[in-house]
Amino acid sequence: MAGRNRVALLSRRRPRRRRSPAALALLVLGLAGGRALAQDAALPAGLQVSLLADVLSYDRNLRGRAGTELVVGVLYQRRFRPALDLQLELLEAAARQPATAVAGLPWRWVAVEIEGGEELAAALERLQVDMVYVTPLRALPLAAVTDATRRRQATTVTAVPEYVAAGVAVGFGLRGDRPQILVNRAAAAAEGSDLGSQLLRPAKVVG
Repeated sequence: MAGRNRVALLSRRRPRRRRSPAALALLVLGLAGGRALAQDAALPAGLQVSLLADVLSYDRNLRGRAGTELVVGVLYQRRFRPALDLQLELLEAAARQPATAVAGLPWRWVAVEIEGGEELAAALERLQVDMVYVTPLRALPLAAVTDATRRRQATTVTAVPEYVAAGVAVGFGLRGDRPQILVNRAAAAAEGSDLGSQLLRPAKVVG
């Protein structure tokens, strides 16, 4: 595959405890700095990483699929600046996280540069990716991504709400001036996830 993969290894020393849905809401407000977010603002990368760790802990099939570690692949296109910048911000935020594990598993973040769907399938297999973060894409059908992730049984997540309705399993969006977790149950099931009802109740279910 063309391009280079940046790999961020996170030090893991003790398990992270899962937050309740109510605690998730408080985390959102706390990490947002107590300020209302603008309607068109993206969630900060650090907030997304923290929320993702908690959301993944509600996947009852996570341990069986991930094995001894959880590999998170950030899918991006180098020639599309918004995707490139977000990929860098996410890996930097993940490296700064004090959390040591997700549902008792260590996790490792890798950057996955992609231009086509067939390249993606090969990259996910080679890197042993368990979860794919989908940055904004240009001129690449989302179905090319979800076809590859479903074959790999890798959970998808994004901060582009429209992608959740189109087949990504989990998303982070805004409801008014507050962050919101979005879930596409059909997509999550197709990728091998089993998200608990404690997560689904406060989330917006879109499929």
